[in-house]
Amino acid sequence: MSRRKPRRYHIGDADGIITASELKKASAQTQIEVMRDWFYENFQDPVDCCPYESAEGGYQYFRGGPYEPHEVLEDEFGDIVRETAIKELADELWDISSEWEGQDRPGDFDEEADYFFESLARSKGTVDEFKSSIADIQQLMKIPGGANQQCLTRLLYVNVITSLEAYLADFFISAISNNEELKRLFVETNPDFQKQKFSLSEIFEVREGLDEQVKQYLVDVVWHHLARVKPMFRDALGVDFPEDMGDLFTAVQIRHDIVHRNGKKKDGSEHTLELSDIEALINRVEKLVGHIEGQAEKLKPPVI
Repeated sequence: MSRRKPRRYHIGDADGIITASELKKASAQTQIEVMRDWFYENFQDPVDCCPYESAEGGYQYFRGGPYEPHEVLEDEFGDIVRETAIKELADELWDISSEWEGQDRPGDFDEEADYFFESLARSKGTVDEFKSSIADIQQLMKIPGGANQQCLTRLLYVNVITSLEAYLADFFISAISNNEELKRLFVETNPDFQKQKFSLSEIFEVREGLDEQVKQYLVDVVWHHLARVKPMFRDALGVDFPEDMGDLFTAVQIRHDIVHRNGKKKDGSEHTLELSDIEALINRVEKLVGHIEGQAEKLKPPVI
């Protein structure tokens, strides 16, 4: 009969370790901190990592999800941590998302990457896809929502940001997929790739796997994180974003509150949106897309 290996968890900095028996005697605050670190090491919000297909029933999970916070915390810590501590953290995580996806692991099957790039190959074009999405949203805006108007308005507001995300991802990936020089520039200027170290003896292995590594990296990018995406476009493609993007950053934060907090702000009050707010957001997003498209001729071959 095999024994379960002694459980050890991170505490504090990366070098801090606490055993299960020590955790059992720790304060509730320490237990929650350790559980929170463990949870985020093993799970991630599907909003940030999973493709969404309404025709397929919602988020498409590729790493074992969906996982429910209380269930996984109870499975891992139920015999060593107070139930009240588990419930407190589970409720906190539930407020962010009721379901979670597993974290990326080295050697994970790249089904998600294949799904992502196959869908891009079937795209009718970055701008056309974007315009089609916006047209669909504008048609839905004409439907009377009645008592559920605020719910519908919030969903459409989020979908405008989603349409922008899809455009940014399609534009960038199409650009570097069609041009080896741009792909090289992306790898050379990306901070995450710059941090990677390997020995000279590994250089051929690294080179052979580079395309797949780039592919997986781009799948994992959260494309509505404009502060991260903006320098990627600038450094790899030579495509600049407008200087004043404060309104769009605010819109992304509102989207976050709608998706993760059911429309509530951090202070507990709620966002109340009007159809005019959606129209204003569409105008801002269309201006950004137009600004990017005006620079597409810099890319050779052109973005498809």
